[in-house]
Amino acid sequence: MRDGREGRHKRWDLAERIYPADLPEYAEEEATQSLRRRTLQAAGIAKEGDRWWNAVGKTDEPATVEGTKWKFRVDPEAIAALEVDDGGRVAFLNPYDGMLFDRPRLKELFELTYVLEQFKPKPQRVYGFFAHPILIGDRFVGMLDAEVDRDREVLKVNAIHEFLAFEPEEDEMVRAEIGTLADWLGVRVSESG
Repeated sequence: MRDGREGRHKRWDLAERIYPADLPEYAEEEATQSLRRRTLQAAGIAKEGDRWWNAVGKTDEPATVEGTKWKFRVDPEAIAALEVDDGGRVAFLNPYDGMLFDRPRLKELFELTYVLEQFKPKPQRVYGFFAHPILIGDRFVGMLDAEVDRDREVLKVNAIHEFLAFEPEEDEMVRAEIGTLADWLGVRVSESG
């Protein structure tokens, strides 16, 4: 079992010396249900026939989405979070985020047609080399084209593409999240253009 790294070398050890001895033990059925609940919590919503659906089984609640023919299962805590009327938080999704893998689900639920443009020739790119979808609450509102310049220690914001013009509060929330991201990366924000 891998225990970590020492420089560029992987360090291996016995499982008994890595995991705590007092881990709880579960019956197979209880462990399976727990895994299914946690998988559905990670997905938020699972569409019949996709990789999440098979992993969650009959966990939690069936759900219908207006305007779609598909069947879904949903995490009740995710629905409860939507009930809170705070407009949601801002998140920049990594282009390789699991939420973006199921393109038909993205289109059906979020009306987002997502294309990773890093493999397109520059003149064909709309949003940028490695643009991050911007999610506010349960809505995709734009794309963030930004990159880290480690030499200059900056998060260079090339563009913020708004699908619809941001409300002043949304603009403030997005810019605050960019600042939080820069802090987390240990750099300062630099806007170009």
